[in-house]
Amino acid sequence: MYHIVAGREKMNPLTVRVYDSYTSKVVHRFLDMCPTSGPSCGTAEVIYQKMDEALQKNAIPWRNCVSLSVDNAPVNTGARNSIASRILKEHGSIYIHGCPCHIIHNTAKQAGLGFLEVCGFDPEDLTVDVGYWFKGSTNRKGYLTGMCSPNEMQKS
Repeated sequence: MYHIVAGREKMNPLTVRVYDSYTSKVVHRFLDMCPTSGPSCGTAEVIYQKMDEALQKNAIPWRNCVSLSVDNAPVNTGARNSIASRILKEHGSIYIHGCPCHIIHNTAKQAGLGFLEVCGFDPEDLTVDVGYWFKGSTNRKGYLTGMCSPNEMQKS
C-alpha cells in the first residue's frame, strides 16, 4: 500500500543576462529552475537558498549581480523577510525592481479606470467588443490583416 502525501512544489526559474564572448553580445540565458517543495516552498528563505545554490554551482558570486527583476509579490520585493531583502544583505549595491510587465499593466489599468470615471466610457468593454467583432468573421479578420500589413499601409 502506498501513501500519497499531498505537498506543494514550486518552480522558480532563474535567468541571467550575460556577455557571450562567442557572439560578442549580451544574451538572456536560463540558469536553473530552482525547484522548491514542501510546506515552506514559497517562502523567501527557501527560494533565496535555491537561488544562492544555483549561483554557487555556476561559480557566480553575488557581487557580480547587478539587478534583480521579479514579480511584485511581497515575498519577492518586500522590505523585510523577502528575497530582495536577503539579496541586499549579501550584496547591498544590487538594483531591485519589480516586473516591468506588471508595472505597465497596473498603469494601464489605472488609466482605464480614470478614463471611465471622467468620460463614463469603459475602454475594456470596447476592447472586448472589438475582439468579438473580429472573432466572428473570417472576412473581417482578412480586412484587418490587410489594413495592418506594411505593404497595404504604404499604399494608403
